[in-house]
Amino acid sequence: MTKDSKVFVRSAGSERVVASAHKFVEGFNKAKGSEKGGATKLDLIISEEDRRKNPIAPQGCDAFDNDKTADKVTDQFRSTFTQPIVDRVNKKLPGANIKIGDIKSLMAMCPFDTVARTPDASKLSPFCHLFSHEEFRHYDYLETLGKFYGHGPGNSFGPAPGIGYVNELIARLTNSPVRDNTTVDHELDDNPKTFPLGLPLYADFSHDNSMTVIFTAMGLFNATKPLSPTEITDPADASGYSASWTIPFGARAYFEKMVCDHSPSAKQEYVRVLLNDRVIPLQGCHTDFLGRCKLDDFINGLTYARSNGNWDQCEVSPPK
Repeated sequence: MTKDSKVFVRSAGSERVVASAHKFVEGFNKAKGSEKGGATKLDLIISEEDRRKNPIAPQGCDAFDNDKTADKVTDQFRSTFTQPIVDRVNKKLPGANIKIGDIKSLMAMCPFDTVARTPDASKLSPFCHLFSHEEFRHYDYLETLGKFYGHGPGNSFGPAPGIGYVNELIARLTNSPVRDNTTVDHELDDNPKTFPLGLPLYADFSHDNSMTVIFTAMGLFNATKPLSPTEITDPADASGYSASWTIPFGARAYFEKMVCDHSPSAKQEYVRVLLNDRVIPLQGCHTDFLGRCKLDDFINGLTYARSNGNWDQCEVSPPK
């Protein structure tokens, strides 16, 4: 990629997501030395009003929306550690009437208030001192269970909303039309102005749950076994799956395509996936010591997305 290379930037329509995309463009231009000042421009903002046709912020699978497994599992694990916290907080704050269901939100104030106070997180919020390190380990795992059984491999329909994006990724990697019958809006993806091919860099901005269903549709954590609802499973024992490892603040996923010269007459295309700078061992294709998989093998391994997965079982509601 050269200094003059084109980058195509898309964003889901939520205000905070659009703001993140603008900050990326601002930093990208500054890094290239092409900062001109003024407002940054995004190539496409996809409204979230109809998320059945929004592959970067997808919804629209009724079976996925109606699944309550995550609620049951998180309630079960929450009951193992929150009561002592409730008792302690209510003792220290008479009249607060804190309940078990409030604890997750109260603990979440630690990271959110930290970022709000100091964008570089250099000074912890006072909320963080309300809880012990061990209690935060439980909070972290509670979030992990919610993502795993709500949007991840623990939900049989977890991958369904992510199918459209994976099929878009295939199109970009192979410079071919998008083939998808799930969340893709073909009015956008069949138009080279709103879905160009052949560019060296694409940047999409979305939500943590959307990223999770996309990772699931790609099969990145197919090796992760069901997580325990009663005791903490370490990420190392869960094939690297953890909410804090996959979708922390400022979560990033990179899908790299590279061409390697093996001989003057033979060039091989490879794909590598990184989550937050961590190389992910791909499922369904052979990877080398650098985590690279041959492009054709990678595409062939995405059988779930290429066949539209179990989207036909979603019972998608008609537009209102």
